[in-house]
Amino acid sequence: MGKNLATEREIAERSEKLSQWLNRALRKMAMQPCSARDRRTWADAMALALFRKAIRGDVDAAREIADRVEGPVQQQGPMLRKRKR
Repeated sequence: MGKNLATEREIAERSEKLSQWLNRALRKMAMQPCSARDRRTWADAMALALFRKAIRGDVDAAREIADRVEGPVQQQGPMLRKRKR
């Protein structure tokens, strides 16, 4: 066996740390101004781009906006009605 084999637990821990670091970096970047002369942030620019896609008919973009604004729709099982006899 190789010397540098990481256990599944070590791999999961490293992956979690990387994910946390990336999330922090993305949040920080999202709040930065797009340019020195523009007061809009990168998050503002992303939201605008997402709305434009939704307006042009992108259903995934529209769903993402609805999920962020109203919360995700709860999935329900099929509704069964009893037939009147």
